[in-house]
Amino acid sequence: MQFSITPADYEKIKDSLPESVKGMIAVIGMEAVLKLINFYGGLTIPMLMGRTKSSRAKLDKFRGIIGDDAAEKFQRAFLANEDVFIPRCDKAKQMLRNISISNEFDSMLAEGDTAQEAVFFLSLKYELSDRQIWRILKKNP
Repeated sequence: MQFSITPADYEKIKDSLPESVKGMIAVIGMEAVLKLINFYGGLTIPMLMGRTKSSRAKLDKFRGIIGDDAAEKFQRAFLANEDVFIPRCDKAKQMLRNISISNEFDSMLAEGDTAQEAVFFLSLKYELSDRQIWRILKKNP
């Protein structure tokens, strides 16, 4: 299961974001950066986009994802770099996943499921072993 970071999640995970992401947020704003992470996370963006026909199409897609204004600010801020790496922010996504697992576990228990039933269901849903789910639940009570 893939996790995307939403603006509503930002307060929960902001301390686990890499410094490079915090710098990007200062330039183009949190919502635009979260869109970059969710779409381009783990990839290096060539800052020379737009100089050839094929790279203009990529630039158009980039603008479509984060908006023209944010794309302009991003390019101006990082133009000195040939490439900019967009982190995947796996630590933050893992935190969100673990919070979600813990919340769902509590809801399932409140609805009458046993702990074993809840862990079984959560293991299938999140594609994790039942042992991993139990470890997550111990760390996120």
